[in-house]
Amino acid sequence: MELSSGPGAQGSEVRVGPVAGRPVGSVRSVEELMELLRACRGAWDTPDRSGDPVDLHDHALQTAHLLRRSHPADKELQVAGLVHDLGHLLRPGDDAGHADTAARAVRPLLGARVAGLVRLHVAAKRYLASVEPDRTLSSRSALTLRAQGGVMGPKEAAAFARDPLAEDAVTLRQADDAGKVVGLDAGVMDDWREILDILARRAGRSRTAPADAEGAPRGHATPLGRGLFPTDPAPGLPVGGRVVPATSWQARSP
Repeated sequence: MELSSGPGAQGSEVRVGPVAGRPVGSVRSVEELMELLRACRGAWDTPDRSGDPVDLHDHALQTAHLLRRSHPADKELQVAGLVHDLGHLLRPGDDAGHADTAARAVRPLLGARVAGLVRLHVAAKRYLASVEPDRTLSSRSALTLRAQGGVMGPKEAAAFARDPLAEDAVTLRQADDAGKVVGLDAGVMDDWREILDILARRAGRSRTAPADAEGAPRGHATPLGRGLFPTDPAPGLPVGGRVVPATSWQARSP
């Protein structure tokens, strides 16, 4: 992996090099991913630091921490929270494409579900803006919403809700919105090394695992109807022909 101007350098594109059998831009090992995550220290979602009040490093830890508290058994969802904004580090200033950039980078190492959740976290923002028009966004999120495609129309929202990953993507998005608290202690990056190792090994096995009738590797089913915290209602997805709005949650200290 090559960091063009050193770890966390603002305004410089981090290039993840090619490896045999994997696309250019993919992360090749857990150690390389850990290096990227550590490089998020002092890196921000906007090169001029006009965006979120915490850097990418703290935002990643807070998002993953919230998901670990609420969904302790779902390691893939937690890790999606940890890596979802790596696109801001890999291609600074690309608000519209940062989710796709991060998804492409982590898919070979962490698997299709983690990458899919990362890819959908911006779409989930647009979906929530549609089903909850009064939902409060951070000033930066509100500003970038238009560049990311704007509020979903009814047909697009309905199509999003049919995606098998939609509900978990909404859960990730709500943790994303909540994980921007200055000074919140959400642990350290090395806490996640073991889980990343486990998921990397699992993703390697799933590439050769038998597929179910829908073509997805077995063992990756995810229960629905879960909110960000155990006592909260489920996210806003169509249920019985109506939309159940999601709750606007705030980060909670440990």
